[in-house]
Amino acid sequence: MPLDWKIFTRRPYIKSLPLEEQTRLFYIANEKSIRYRSRSGTGTTSTPYASTYSLSFDGTDDRVNLDSTVDLNDLSISIWVKPGDVGPGNDGLILGLRTANTDKIEINSATTTSFKVNGANTQRSGTPDIVNDQWQHLFITRISNTLQWYLNGSTWGSSVSVNGNLEFDCIGFFNNGGKTWLGELDDIAVWNTDQTTNISTIYNGGVPGDISSLSPLHWWTFNEGSGTTAIDSGTGGNNGTIVGPVYSTDIPS
Repeated sequence: MPLDWKIFTRRPYIKSLPLEEQTRLFYIANEKSIRYRSRSGTGTTSTPYASTYSLSFDGTDDRVNLDSTVDLNDLSISIWVKPGDVGPGNDGLILGLRTANTDKIEINSATTTSFKVNGANTQRSGTPDIVNDQWQHLFITRISNTLQWYLNGSTWGSSVSVNGNLEFDCIGFFNNGGKTWLGELDDIAVWNTDQTTNISTIYNGGVPGDISSLSPLHWWTFNEGSGTTAIDSGTGGNNGTIVGPVYSTDIPS
């Protein structure tokens, strides 16, 4: 059965939106429900998942403000990135906090990527490099305080010990001057479990795919195409408010 409009619009967040936005989100949610029922064998047709949009950030103050703070110890994070200009002196902040500079994930040079918790940086460096103006897939796990990096489906850097939870409430920005993202971001997924064995599924040959069967806690696909709401398609229900970034049809392919 399709979603019920009256039940859908009773949700506090949906109820607070203008009717036009409520209607748009209803159709998006209804389409996802149909795809899920089809995969479960309760429907007759399905639309294969496809990334249709990314978000383009201007490197100045663009951001996506999340409704609530994500606070994780064990974690797996999948991020599709197309940096506009990362290198010495040019920081590319992916995830961070709006009111503190204690935690973050950023690419701050072509060969150094930072994972920061409790104010302490842990950096991955060496080859191969992150490349400007090209889509790449970054995957990070931290299980039992052991951190591991992966790039484009392959191991990227050594495992290291990192203590403390990662917290973030913002995409593309954190509270430190100049720490913003320039370029595109797409399909950011977060788990509080180890997804290392699913890397090939998540990387999907270099194209974002349907990872709903892996039950991500958060999954911002940026496929809305308009409006200011970045819908969380994961189980966590942590939507974001788009402040500045614009939708782009430049997507991983």
